[in-house]
Amino acid sequence: MDTTLPKQLIDTLPGRLLITDTRSKVIYANQAISDWTGFATAEIIGKKPGELWGGRMPKGFYGDMWQTLREKQLPFV
Repeated sequence: MDTTLPKQLIDTLPGRLLITDTRSKVIYANQAISDWTGFATAEIIGKKPGELWGGRMPKGFYGDMWQTLREKQLPFV
């Protein structure tokens, strides 16, 4: 299956899109994430978001986020 076209479409979306695996390591970041953070996509992939730009939200935010992602297995927006 050719995934080039869907990736090109996602890469050009105006919104930020970050996808992690179950260990919270980034497996995809679109260009908007790179523009917003100042990190090149290659620097983002394989790292945990918290290693790059985390710790700026209240502790409760992270608790809610990880409960939603890990336990409820729902997207967190």
